[in-house]
Amino acid sequence: MRNSTNKLIDAAAIMTDVGGVLNRTAFSQFDQILAEQAKEPVETVRRTESTLRHELDAGGMTVEAFVKAMNDELSLSYTPSEYKTLLREHVTWYKEIIEEYATIEKPTYILSNNSALFIDEATRSFLNPAFDKQFYSHILEVRKPHPGIYEHVLSNVEEPPEKIVFIDDKQRNLDAATNFGLQTNHSKNPYDTYLSLRRF
Repeated sequence: MRNSTNKLIDAAAIMTDVGGVLNRTAFSQFDQILAEQAKEPVETVRRTESTLRHELDAGGMTVEAFVKAMNDELSLSYTPSEYKTLLREHVTWYKEIIEEYATIEKPTYILSNNSALFIDEATRSFLNPAFDKQFYSHILEVRKPHPGIYEHVLSNVEEPPEKIVFIDDKQRNLDAATNFGLQTNHSKNPYDTYLSLRRF
């Protein structure tokens, strides 16, 4: 069986997730801040946020509606701008990895469950030099691992699925990708991904 490094070498294109691969969000610290302000257990904050973010990521609500729902559920008083600013203070981008993508001469794509909390015009511009196309769940209105998101992406790239390696940190998303013939690379450690990319 080929190892993940050889898969990258043989691929005609690479497609990658964002969270856990290109960046890391310190949700534990962020949720702790919200819990202290709401005077609620951290688990309550996480459960509330996770439920609402799932709908947000699927394009089922706006950022404004999401923040209002968080405020209502947890007795908070954030504006959308304040919430986004606080959240993004807890995001660390792996710039070395992004810069490595920019050196790859073959097509590179993003496929991410995400929302306008993280992805705006500035973020897309930041990533544009390294990626040929960016696909986000809140725009497509469907989340990984739903088959529809893979169908959309594959209909909008030129390479056949068996020539694309998909990098993600969640096994369920990779399992769904294999159903469409994509090769996969489980990114358990961003530094390992970086080393693999350097051999591409």
